[in-house]
Amino acid sequence: MKSHIILINYNGPSTELFSFMPDNGLASLSSFALSEGYEPLVLDYITTETGKRLFNMKMKETIKEVYRLNENLQEQDRIKKMNEFKKLFHKLIEEEEDRIGKEIISAIKKFNSTIVGFKLWEGMGFHGSIRIAEKIKKEYPRIITLGGGPHVDMYDSHILEFTRNFDFLIYGEGEIPLIELIKYTQGKGNLKSIPNLIYRDGSEIIKNPPRFISNLEELPSPLYDEEIYPAMKEGKKINVFLLEESRGCPNRCKFCIHPRKSGSSWRNKKPSIVVDEMEKIINKYSSSTFRLTGSNPPPGLLTSISKEIIKRKLTVNFSTFGHTRAFPEENYPLMRKAGCRAMAFGIESGSQYILDESIGKGISVKQSKDALKASKEAGIYTIASVIVPAPFETKETMDETFNLLLEANPDSVTVQFAILNPNTIWWEDAEKYNFQFKDREKLLKKLMKRIPPSLLPPPLWERIHYKLNDMNDREILKISQGFIERLRKHGIEHGTSDFVAILALGAGWIVRELKEKSDLALWKGDFDTITEIVNSINKD
Repeated sequence: MKSHIILINYNGPSTELFSFMPDNGLASLSSFALSEGYEPLVLDYITTETGKRLFNMKMKETIKEVYRLNENLQEQDRIKKMNEFKKLFHKLIEEEEDRIGKEIISAIKKFNSTIVGFKLWEGMGFHGSIRIAEKIKKEYPRIITLGGGPHVDMYDSHILEFTRNFDFLIYGEGEIPLIELIKYTQGKGNLKSIPNLIYRDGSEIIKNPPRFISNLEELPSPLYDEEIYPAMKEGKKINVFLLEESRGCPNRCKFCIHPRKSGSSWRNKKPSIVVDEMEKIINKYSSSTFRLTGSNPPPGLLTSISKEIIKRKLTVNFSTFGHTRAFPEENYPLMRKAGCRAMAFGIESGSQYILDESIGKGISVKQSKDALKASKEAGIYTIASVIVPAPFETKETMDETFNLLLEANPDSVTVQFAILNPNTIWWEDAEKYNFQFKDREKLLKKLMKRIPPSLLPPPLWERIHYKLNDMNDREILKISQGFIERLRKHGIEHGTSDFVAILALGAGWIVRELKEKSDLALWKGDFDTITEIVNSINKD
């Protein structure tokens, strides 16, 4: 008998336009499961339709009142009233999650599913997925529930300690462990032999060793067919696709989990295979706009892919991560000719001291400057991301970063203060890198459960529970915001990702106009406008 698998994607209220792009991870898992003889169904709730349901009139009125109180500094018991509205905000979200849970239960019954998997995001997506899984377990106690995705990569076994609503977790790459787990539920194999799996054995939680797929070309192309991925119907998702060209990263950036998540060595598809997949999507799903997913493509791969695109005379638009160290081996003008419209570079700092002692990226300031300039000169929308403040940051090192950005003059800069994530070098040796906290285990649990800033004003934001360079979170945030304002005063835009850039440029929008219009609509919960934006992108 075939196993029927349902895969769920839910992240709470969406705050970024690009979150409405199809989820290539779940589409890839579905395709792999189908190729192994199983029947998958993706229920993606990160859609314009879910946004409209979450932001009903009562929710909009609640958010409006919270911001009225936030601006009225003289109103008595202002913070107390704001917190009451915050409770209502979360209550309204929970009510919609209850409805989503009922819909999934109906799908389980109709689909006769034996396994339900959740992609676990941070914050409200994490808590909402737990709540939905709990409803499913109450209705179907014997059904297998599992979690995977970015939150599992960071918090792994601690999630099973926090909730019993998931039977299993999969960290890292999910294709092989998902299939092996299905076989286990059919009485084949044993749990100990399944890689990347986390599970309970009595009172003990077991984390099996990782395994990485050596040949990515053996994986079937992701499937976005409406019968498998019904959210692709009727403009609920943006018809722009993530395209996997590589996995793995040999760098050991001290803040990053990617080497542990996807391996410390490069694995990439041949350029001809990558462009084959582009053509499949063009022909089958009527889209010619892509975002390459590799967090650090091997040097020369992007140029080779571009040559293949030009050779086939394809008209496409794509964006990608770029690595400054790969610049001499990449031909940016040729990439632009092939359709590369935007590149994001994680330069992190303009201070060599910070790069060497705090970041560990193995690059020089000169490499960052040269790569950013070359990308922009080639006509590619160029984004630089920096960490400010970083461990050991001083006024002098921030000035160095500012001066680099001023000289390189990227189209946009994203600024983020140093975030302490588990399964990173910063986490393992936090004191060495100037992070201060009292209890590591308590901090981990707080970070796992934390709801990051979203749609509510700063007085209602949850604290980050640690200090950096002897500063608390408000002092850290003040420095980051001050740096952003300093950039803006000198005409450098902030906050545009390459995701938003490619959505805009691929559809003929001005990048800044798309970002401003979509940000305002998401903040207001105006999903009529978001739907119009999505339709305009899909039309083009």
